[in-house]
Amino acid sequence: MSNAEPIIADIPSHIPPDLVVDVDFYNLTSKNEDVFAAWKLHQAGWRLQRPGGTPLVFTPRNGGHWIVTRGKDLEILYADAVNLSNASISIPAHGSNRIVPGEADGEEHTAYRGAVMKAFTPDAVKKMQAPIHQIAATLVAEIQPHGSCNFMEDFGYRLPIILFLDMMKLPLRDGDMLLNHAHAVIRGSHEQQVASLQSMFTYLKGWIAQRRQTPGDDLISKMAEAKIAGCPITDDAMLSVCANLLLGGLDTVASMLGFIMKFLAENDEIRERLARDPQQIEKSLNEIIRRFPIASLGRVVARDFTYEGIKLKEGDRVLLPTPLHGLDDEQFSCPMTLDLDRKVTTLLSFGRGKHQCLGSLVARVELTATLTEWLRHIPNFRIKPDSIVEISCGPINAVKNLSLEWDVAAC
Repeated sequence: MSNAEPIIADIPSHIPPDLVVDVDFYNLTSKNEDVFAAWKLHQAGWRLQRPGGTPLVFTPRNGGHWIVTRGKDLEILYADAVNLSNASISIPAHGSNRIVPGEADGEEHTAYRGAVMKAFTPDAVKKMQAPIHQIAATLVAEIQPHGSCNFMEDFGYRLPIILFLDMMKLPLRDGDMLLNHAHAVIRGSHEQQVASLQSMFTYLKGWIAQRRQTPGDDLISKMAEAKIAGCPITDDAMLSVCANLLLGGLDTVASMLGFIMKFLAENDEIRERLARDPQQIEKSLNEIIRRFPIASLGRVVARDFTYEGIKLKEGDRVLLPTPLHGLDDEQFSCPMTLDLDRKVTTLLSFGRGKHQCLGSLVARVELTATLTEWLRHIPNFRIKPDSIVEISCGPINAVKNLSLEWDVAAC
């Protein structure tokens, strides 16, 4: 979502004045600056606000919300499904159709998640590995002879949308249309969000009706067999789950890939090491994911409670920025350094607890497949001179434009 003029709220009476900050997480940086460094700069400043630091600060921007500031507190609060609700994960609230299971709690969340969970089990994802690698290899083969590309348009967004369309058995020709709607829902104005979500629902509704009449071996057909609270799943619920899978599966993977490829284009030593030893890619995947945490998702305070001496009131909004965990000096030594030999055991890049990203295992395969197939065929690449790497910040930090080039004869 683009918030050139973010809604500025009054400061509620229960917010201590010394915890009020002026931070708009949609506009942390200009379009070509390091969004991760910007988050870290804020984190360092907040640590100086109170002796020993503070777990939370409050900004009046975007309707007013708390920001969790420390890695250790993010671990706790991401997993807290009692005090924090997923009823609305958008800040400010989008005010349109609820997206489930992402915006559901308790038994309702469990039921909706269960409707598609079989498609994302370790065994199911293992069967996807070869097809995902094939998609990645095909895309690289198309790109490599040209000697340059816009990575996001030519690969980053294409891999996950092709996979989504294959899982749903939807026409490949509809990929660009769905991509445009997804981008508008995630980064458009409020009006664009609502309009694109409705357009997406209208498109999916036709396919749901068709699959109810003629089931096949696809995720929509399998979803139609699910029961929620003992009753058959409704069309509206199926629409919401499909939209959740599209938005989460498309943008998260593509955005993370953009930052990774930008980094590799600028860091020859690490890129060359991964190209020489493809097994190192999977070995260091946790470290790569830790270094580029992109999500900052919201929660709603479900009931009054006190956290580390700070009072939160029912209805307060809370932002959980994963960059403040993966890049926290108190969690990881020299966190801005990508250390391929680092052993990372705690990750929040895909969330934590009951609401951990449903497709995190698939995302891992997509990341591994991209780096393996790309570096196999294009081991040396760079950012195109005079091009601008455009960065977008918000709920999902992203690289919007990444022009790469390489010497074709050397590949």
